[in-house]
Amino acid sequence: MDIINFLSDMRSIMTITSLLVFLGIVYWSYSSGRKNEFDAAANLPFADESVDTFVDTGVQTRYRESQHG
Repeated sequence: MDIINFLSDMRSIMTITSLLVFLGIVYWSYSSGRKNEFDAAANLPFADESVDTFVDTGVQTRYRESQHG
């Protein structure tokens, strides 16, 4: 078996493996058991934030750095 045939076989195996992985991901994502999870994830950007967001202006960082010497 020479290297050209080996590489050709490996290329074919990787193509088939990639296709099977792709089809597996498509099946997983469109399965009916995942619909509720994906619907909840799709609405996350529109959810109200219950925690106040904190914008770090760098004041605390400079204060901490000055305390450490």
